[in-house]
Amino acid sequence: MRRTFCKFLIRILGWKVVGSKVEDKKCIIVGAPHTSLWDFVICWIGYTSMGPSPNVMIRSEFFKFPLGIIIKPMGALPLNREKGSNSLKQIVRTFQQRETMRLAITPEGTRKKTTKWKGGFHAISRLAKVPVYIGYFDFKRKEMRFDIPFETTSNVEEDLERLKKWYHDKGVVGCHPEQFVTGYE
Repeated sequence: MRRTFCKFLIRILGWKVVGSKVEDKKCIIVGAPHTSLWDFVICWIGYTSMGPSPNVMIRSEFFKFPLGIIIKPMGALPLNREKGSNSLKQIVRTFQQRETMRLAITPEGTRKKTTKWKGGFHAISRLAKVPVYIGYFDFKRKEMRFDIPFETTSNVEEDLERLKKWYHDKGVVGCHPEQFVTGYE
């Protein structure tokens, strides 16, 4: 029912999902450009139109009533961000505990304009031993995709540069294009 409704919504909104659903039961999907809260909404609808909802890590305080009853069924998983907690260890442990987890992460780490992309997805991938896929949501073409394999190496900085270049070369446009910086402009 949810999948059918999301397929309907995608068509009504004029978006299209290209590619296929990621078949790995456990993986990370790096998604960009993250320039608006609409990114989450449109991507959730798009990904869910292909099958189960993706997972996202959200601060645990958001799981209180009433928001918790909305975000939990959408694939949100709690992340304790209190002082002294280790986000990386929590996420790796969550991967180990779950049978299926397709974790969506934005490398920019914020919706604001930033030149510094974060390599947390890289560390999670290596520690949890899960593959990484590139996802994108292009507001100009109204197109999204989630299934492009991205081979990580032992060099985080080089991998981040390769990822930035991929997004630049693809010409992906965010909801607020002026906030998406790859460094290749």
